[in-house]
Amino acid sequence: GFVFECRGTADIANWCGAEGYEPETGMYWENAWKIMGTCRGLLPPTASPTIDPDAPGCPPVFDQAATYKSGDRVSVGSL
Repeated sequence: GFVFECRGTADIANWCGAEGYEPETGMYWENAWKIMGTCRGLLPPTASPTIDPDAPGCPPVFDQAATYKSGDRVSVGSL
């Protein structure tokens, strides 16, 4: 899949979950999301979760109903 990161300011971060701003969808998705690369598989489960942007696997799949903030990462599609 492809990995995207929710962009910058508080105003723009609010667009990350807004209709029409889903990664790679619509005219303005790049205002809300930055493509970070690709991933394969799921993040392995752990008893002590931490955020490691270089960890293997994919972040959670984009969810239109979710609330995203600047720096949140999602995956879209599969490889």
